[in-house]
Amino acid sequence: GAFLPLMVFAVALTSFSWWQQRNDLEMRYLERARAMTIALDTEIDGAIRMLRALGLSVEQGEPRQAFVDRMRRTLDTQPLWSAVAAGDPSWKNVRVAWRESAAPPVPAVDAQALARAKATGLPAVSGVIRAPDGQYETQIVVPVMRGRALDSIVVATIEQSAWLKFMSQYPIGNGATMTL
Repeated sequence: GAFLPLMVFAVALTSFSWWQQRNDLEMRYLERARAMTIALDTEIDGAIRMLRALGLSVEQGEPRQAFVDRMRRTLDTQPLWSAVAAGDPSWKNVRVAWRESAAPPVPAVDAQALARAKATGLPAVSGVIRAPDGQYETQIVVPVMRGRALDSIVVATIEQSAWLKFMSQYPIGNGATMTL
């Protein structure tokens, strides 16, 4: 008779302890996910601000090479970006700065993100898309407005490897998976 209450108490204590540890573990994972979300939002917001400022820095009659040089200097300050491009709203007259020298002359911009940016006048972030070279990338498309008119589009390209490097800065537990 004395053994049964002791056994019930031990089972209850073990169950409560297990539940508490599981709850603490879930909270740690949730905190890491929130930290990743905040870091990602901060990174994208900073990129949008930088792209908008770059787009607004274009002056009428400015030589093409001067703006490409400015884009290249901007690209050097953004470790995630692999390329930055600016063009007219129809994406015909495009200027490009690439991180590596052997890059195609005009990047393919994600049609859905471009259409969203042009329709709303707001920045758009593409999903993961396949680039012409077969690599996967994400694009941040920023419309540049002059008054109420769409003046130009500025696009930053972020390769999948850069996102993996970014995510590796936020450690996760053994056996856990974090996706972007």
